[in-house]
Order: sequence, then C-alpha cells, then structure tokens
Amino acid sequence: METGGGLWNYFADDKFLQGFKHGVPWLWEPNTTNQNYMPLLYAICMLYEFRWILEIGVDQGHGTNVLGYAAKQNGGKYVGIDIEASRFPFFKRYFEGLRYPVEFVEADTKELTEIPILEAIDFVFIDGEHTTVAVEHEVELIWKKLRGNGWGYIAFHDIVDQGCREVWEKLQVKYKGKAEFVGFHPNGGLGLMRKMEE
Repeated sequence: METGGGLWNYFADDKFLQGFKHGVPWLWEPNTTNQNYMPLLYAICMLYEFRWILEIGVDQGHGTNVLGYAAKQNGGKYVGIDIEASRFPFFKRYFEGLRYPVEFVEADTKELTEIPILEAIDFVFIDGEHTTVAVEHEVELIWKKLRGNGWGYIAFHDIVDQGCREVWEKLQVKYKGKAEFVGFHPNGGLGLMRKMEE
C-alpha cells in the first residue's frame, strides 16, 4: 500500500492496518498467510463492513487477531472453528480482554451438519484441513448461510499448493454461474469466492 493515496488513505487512521505497514509486534511466529494476505482480508472486511465472520483453522490465533478485530470494528461477531482446542482458553481470555466479539468451537468440520452460532455469514477464511473432502464439505455448509447477490465472500489459503489446488479447481466448476472467483499465486496462493446466487 502506498502512502500517497488510494486504499491507504481510506485507512489512514486505522492503527491496525498501519501496524502491518510498520511491522506487527504480535506476530511472534509470522507465517506467509499473515504477512502477505491478512491485510487484504482485513481490508475487504472493512470496505464491505462485514459483521459476521467465520474462520476455519484457528491454529495460533493470527487470523483471530485480524478478523476478530474487523468484527469488533463493524459491530459483529467472529467465530473460529478448529479441531485442536488446546489454545482456546488462552485465546478466549486474551481476545475478550481486547473486547473482541469472539467465540471458538472445537470440531472436525467434516462431521458438522451445520455451521454453529452464526445465523448468517458475511466472510469466511478457510485454512483448516487441506483436503478436497474437508473443504468441499465446508463450502456446502457455509453456502447455506453465506450472503448472496455478491455480498458474501469465502477466502481459501493454499490454492496453488499444499493440498487445496484440486478443490479450488473443482469449486470453480461446481459453482459456475453461482459464484465469481479470483486467485492470487504467491505464498501458497489465496482464492476468493464471491457468492452471486441469492
């Protein structure tokens, strides 16, 4: 982002986004998802004023810090789902201390029959189990609650390698005419799927 205009001016007073520009102190174990794509996902959530945000694959909580903050700014809620819940008590204390509207669910998404807690979904970041079976099932569950008419987004990490390339290609065929797709190649790749169907 350039300091001279465009999107950066839109967020000129946003301390969180400025943190990405000047180095983010909370990234004690930074990975490519956060360094390269989280500012983009945060910007999308802020531009669209997304309130109901879901993340599948919480891991070390980096996405919670970004997407949970966006939910706070927009007066909504963040829900994180992960099969491994050992960090959840710490995350809950930490993020509630920051007054983030967060909730965590321990679950294997392949065994879920619906997305819990959220009645509607504006934005989803999928970075959990990188298998075609898991991601296809997750999208089916999400689709029922995802806003339509171009207002609901699903972001996928690792669409170029690390297991999600096949499912990314399958989704573009399966949802042709129902969704729009754009992909980014660096650092494992990021895919954005926009629900056009109501």
